[in-house]
Amino acid sequence: MAAGLEQTLTPNRSIGMKTILASVILWSVCAILFPVAAQQLQDGEYYIKVNATGKYLAIEGISQENSARLVQWDFVNQPNHKFIVKRYSDPRLGVYYTLQAVHSGKYVSVEGKTTRGAKIIQYNWANQDNQRWYIDPDKNGWQIKSVEHQYRISVSGFNAATYTPGNGAYFIINNDERPLYFEFRSTSAIRPRSTNASEIRNIPN
Repeated sequence: MAAGLEQTLTPNRSIGMKTILASVILWSVCAILFPVAAQQLQDGEYYIKVNATGKYLAIEGISQENSARLVQWDFVNQPNHKFIVKRYSDPRLGVYYTLQAVHSGKYVSVEGKTTRGAKIIQYNWANQDNQRWYIDPDKNGWQIKSVEHQYRISVSGFNAATYTPGNGAYFIINNDERPLYFEFRSTSAIRPRSTNASEIRNIPN
């Protein structure tokens, strides 16, 4: 009787192990092919570094006014270099983010209509798509794209092969230039801590 029971259970055990193995393989393949689903930027306060130039995003002149430009500058530990990043999920847009300047409380926005070459500025919250951003991981860092028409953030003059933009270069949206990648560094550490795309996993809503 025991032998018969063993013979009955053995095939089921084999099928169960095959099912588990198949599930593990499928999960691994999905993680390789669709890594974005597992990598989302965590809400927090950040310095945002431009990988190509080594400089940081800042609001020009520590301005409190609407329409002040987003520029790059050497690292300075002051509020106009700090941005509050918040993640949202929307049935129409999917997962998107807002970027709020700490010193002014205003939001990183595309100036006017989202057209190629439009400047990036700060502005009061207006609940519009030109103030919403996709922040996507890549092996080279994070890309930032406007939700409206999905134009990438780029820095003026970045497409010139022999020119590296310096302090004060302002940001625009432009998919014609080379992709620009960013690194988000938490302001909570005494020394800015890197938050690499490859380190972010399973951030809850």
